[in-house]
Amino acid sequence: MAVGSAAIYGLIRWIKSAYMPYIVFLAAMLHMSYSHIQRQIHERSTGAVVMDYTGAQMVFVIKVTSLAFCVYDGRPNVVHPHMSAYQRKNAISRVPGVLEYLGYVFFFAGFSVGPAFELATYRKMIALDDTRARRQLPRRAYRKLLEGAFWMVIYVAYSNVYTYQAMTKPQFYAHRSLLSSALYMCTTGLVVRSAYYTAWKMGEGACILAGLGFDGYDAHGAVQWMDIANVHVRGVELGSSLRQLIDSWNVGTNTWLRHHVYLRISRTPADGARASSTRATVLTFLVSAWWHGFYPGYYLTFVLIALAANAARILRRNLHAIAALPADNHA
Repeated sequence: MAVGSAAIYGLIRWIKSAYMPYIVFLAAMLHMSYSHIQRQIHERSTGAVVMDYTGAQMVFVIKVTSLAFCVYDGRPNVVHPHMSAYQRKNAISRVPGVLEYLGYVFFFAGFSVGPAFELATYRKMIALDDTRARRQLPRRAYRKLLEGAFWMVIYVAYSNVYTYQAMTKPQFYAHRSLLSSALYMCTTGLVVRSAYYTAWKMGEGACILAGLGFDGYDAHGAVQWMDIANVHVRGVELGSSLRQLIDSWNVGTNTWLRHHVYLRISRTPADGARASSTRATVLTFLVSAWWHGFYPGYYLTFVLIALAANAARILRRNLHAIAALPADNHA
């Protein structure tokens, strides 16, 4: 990753073309793809799932590709009339120095599991020199730590009780009803997800304790904090729609996909006209699958989610107006 970060920095600093962020995106993704393939070959030959540097490299890819797009968005000689509010807020007028770049890319609190964030957010943390704001950090951070500890207890206590492997055995269904099997499967999913909740919530707490998320002051002088999150557990477990579930899981990755993949695909650079939302959605989910690795299950999952998301969008567009009509109008 040290070599990769140096190469990416060179591309960002020295390529002046409008294609710079796309070259950086391709280079970072190909480098990570090599790492994914090496890991999967090792897992196939040994039969054991390993935890290696590819997890940290996935966070690295989000950061450096986001940085490349933000640098491009902030170039003074480039007109971007159709930038989103998020893109305008995070645009960078100059390439960061080497020390700042390395501090951002290898920021220790979020290095392994995130959350990923923009350089503009990192700069606000570095510049934070407000005693009033810093006094709020421990309370916000320790709350995340307690959430992570809660889910860690759930995982340690039940990860050997509820397993998907048990459901692959014929005797599992011998004395279970359909309802009992379904409840077991749902509970197993919660226990498996609790491992992610543990790591992600503790990562959030570490970043917040370092000061990440400071977003200035409101009109009344009160300190403002942005949402530094890997996951919104309530949205995942109790979400009322597929979109809410997707937006609540792996939040940093979803933010990256939305603002630096989907919006770049769905608007043409020339006139900002919107392209096919279906095409943009499918391509975005394919990028997400590529980012995760090369197991076929990733591609099957994300293509199906893309189709389901588009179906939900169409239904909402056509049925929402009918459902929202007053009762008298249905008579």
